[in-house]
Amino acid sequence: SACEAMEAEPPRIPTIFYGFSDMNALQRRLVLAACRGADAAALVPADRDAPACRFALPLIAWFETNGFVPQDLPAGESPRPAEKRPLEALCGCLFTPNRLPSPIGASLRIVSAPSESREAYEISRELLYEVPQAETDPQDTGPPAGEKAGVLLPGGDPYPGLFRDVFRSLGVPAREEDAGHRAATRPGRLFLLMLGLKARGHPRRELIRFLDEGRFCASPVFVEGIAPDGDHAALPARWEYITRRLPFLSGADEWREALRSPKFRGRLKEDDSRSADLLEQSLERLFGFLDGLPERALPSAHSAAALEAFDALTAVSENLEMDFGVIRKLGGLDKILGEIGAGEFHRWARTALEKARVPAAREPARVRMLSLQQARGLSFETVAIPGMAEGVFPARGAEDPLLPDTVRALLNDMLSAEGEMAPLPLKSGRAAEEQFLFWTALQAAERRVILGYPRGGKGAGDEAERPPSLFLEYIADASGLEGEGAEAKLRRLPGHRAASTALEPDVIQDRPLSLLEHDLGRLLGQIGKRSAKGALSDFTDRKPGFGRRVAAWRKRWANRLTPFDGALGEPDLIERIRERLDPESAHISVTALERFFTCPYQFALKHLLGLGEEKESGLALEAESDARGRFYHSALQRFAERVKKTGKGFGALAPGERRSLIGEAVREAGQIFETEDRPPLPVPWGILQRAAERDLNLFFEKTYREEPGWAPVEIEGWIGGKRTPRFALTEDGKKIQLIGRFDLVERNGEEHRFIDYKSGRTALPKTTVPGLGSGTRLQPDLYFHCAADRFGEGSRVSAAYAFPTERGEYRLAEIPPEAIEARREEVSALLGFYARAVDRGQFFPTPFQSFLGGTCGYCEFTSVCGPDRKGRADRKAGSDLRAELDDLRERTK
Repeated sequence: SACEAMEAEPPRIPTIFYGFSDMNALQRRLVLAACRGADAAALVPADRDAPACRFALPLIAWFETNGFVPQDLPAGESPRPAEKRPLEALCGCLFTPNRLPSPIGASLRIVSAPSESREAYEISRELLYEVPQAETDPQDTGPPAGEKAGVLLPGGDPYPGLFRDVFRSLGVPAREEDAGHRAATRPGRLFLLMLGLKARGHPRRELIRFLDEGRFCASPVFVEGIAPDGDHAALPARWEYITRRLPFLSGADEWREALRSPKFRGRLKEDDSRSADLLEQSLERLFGFLDGLPERALPSAHSAAALEAFDALTAVSENLEMDFGVIRKLGGLDKILGEIGAGEFHRWARTALEKARVPAAREPARVRMLSLQQARGLSFETVAIPGMAEGVFPARGAEDPLLPDTVRALLNDMLSAEGEMAPLPLKSGRAAEEQFLFWTALQAAERRVILGYPRGGKGAGDEAERPPSLFLEYIADASGLEGEGAEAKLRRLPGHRAASTALEPDVIQDRPLSLLEHDLGRLLGQIGKRSAKGALSDFTDRKPGFGRRVAAWRKRWANRLTPFDGALGEPDLIERIRERLDPESAHISVTALERFFTCPYQFALKHLLGLGEEKESGLALEAESDARGRFYHSALQRFAERVKKTGKGFGALAPGERRSLIGEAVREAGQIFETEDRPPLPVPWGILQRAAERDLNLFFEKTYREEPGWAPVEIEGWIGGKRTPRFALTEDGKKIQLIGRFDLVERNGEEHRFIDYKSGRTALPKTTVPGLGSGTRLQPDLYFHCAADRFGEGSRVSAAYAFPTERGEYRLAEIPPEAIEARREEVSALLGFYARAVDRGQFFPTPFQSFLGGTCGYCEFTSVCGPDRKGRADRKAGSDLRAELDDLRERTK
């Protein structure tokens, strides 16, 4: 359109074309149109004689062909004096066999580093220790003053983010050419998130994030229609917490059903119930707006409806027109696209927001970050160029598979015969363009240039070497230094520095970049020196915070148990622990006791502090192990109830009758599981149900074949509690009040047997009676001691672990009453240790596998203990209470 307007009415004022090194066909057409009515001039920043400027020669020739008179700028009229062009000689010798007439000197610094992140840090060190702090004039409305240094970035990730983070962490004002695209801004991200919510089924995490980050509680919809009074800024965080236990939800109807379900409401406290009510009302309004978005319409209708909904549901955009002007402009596609679907509009909106750039704030800055292309025509006192490694700059070029260079060359010959059309760029010519970019970047420096390259990839060490850039090889060749390979030549340059992977004492002492480096530099300077108070004492006196950290570290790694290890010795804390866990007044479950002997620290975190992991709901490709166990237990319970009604024993059922009862039990358990738990996707869920039927059939067929008389008597029974307290005795006669639930009691004549079902693999011995597992298998013994009297005198009571799955080998590991009586003292000793631990407040971690089940592999608190937990535990193995527990575990395993 601009070309047509200029061709119809050429401008009557002179035109200047500045900074171009190449032009496409439309740009050349615009130049010709602008030159028809008035004089014109073009400044091409290139030196005809410099080999690096070959890329710009075709454009210069085109200007000459179309009537522009060539005129080279005389050397004496250079806008910058010779002292402001320190690398002039180097630029003239690049990309040729020529060598520099004189050494480069201090005007060029080359820094190599182990990785990109370290490279950014070391370049910043070189940059900031040579650039004086700028003085800025707050009244200046022109370009920001003080931008003495320019960081010219060679391409995309990771360098923009790395330098941004480094400068921010160092507190250095740095200005980028733009602040990124609008799709990465908060309003842009939330707008695209809103458009995708309905199509993705309103997933919980994204839905709550939209309400939270979009400040829904400050939006017109919430303030005017839901809760006009009060400050509700923290409400989305509460919504996120109370919805964690919801199953995976897909669609508005499932959200409504889940929020109204008695199971969800029954777990909520009074305050949370109010929050749930507000969430339900908020989602109804949100779903209403999302349902109001058109499924198919013109782009203009999509834009208007989406922006209206976003404005009503959020409070993040201060200027809707500025943030989403490009979305309204999509209405210009009405005649081209016609009616489009919601998904296609979402893609167009994303493209538009990603193309729209956010202008950077015009604030005074010490360093300016911009791309190599954006730096053409600019100058800085110091120029830094990172990424001078093979494959980064220059980048690896690849031909277009749809339009290779051979086809491009033929098209250029056919369509550009008269010079009216710019030739299609050849991918093989990209090297010439990048040589020209490198030349212009070096020319932009008035005082010195810093070039950096990573020797390895991101996070790699010295062993993952990456060759330096081909451009650095040209510099090495031009320097005239001898050596084997570019790396060896570069290391011989006076301005080269190779940053080590290890700490560099000289560097951080002379040029620290942070307070931490300054402190470390002082520490390293003190090492080896003597003083009246000892080495480093002056430093710790001046830095009390550092001294406290060192003291805490030493205490944590001491050879004795400390509060860091769960040894809680404060009197008021001990008193609170006794109130919470007093063995005689507060009952404890048998399962919790087993957890204590697995790891006392895990027990304290779970049962004393009430900590635990809430897993995020998502699409379940298979049932988790705990959910699988609940399903099997539910099916076994319902099968036992049906067998009890028949009055027969498990082994007395006919095969067909047994299969029928098991099928009914599994189906009923599956229906309950689908309502109250989180079933996997349909296919794996069906496989799991069929596997349960097969496993239960095989288990009861194998284990009850020899003794068919065992019949269910009591299913899912309880012992202990406040109504019928049951006590177990410690070795010194102290009572421990217990509560527990057993899976099954079965009877065969005058003999009764407690059954504890296990749905996982078995590690129990096949030929001997299962032991106490160092305290991790207490249920059969404690149930025997506390509930055997309910069956009357003369009844023989035993116990057994049942493994009704293929992974458990369909085993029934029986524990006869004689074995239970024989180890009564061992059980009492374990209970006595628990009582003493509660009395002393000792809940130390045991992260080692010295007993069966003593592993951290399935613990949800490994992040609390840290990766060095085993090393710390080994240092404290000699502590009295630890030694006592280790000895007790050895006796009772």
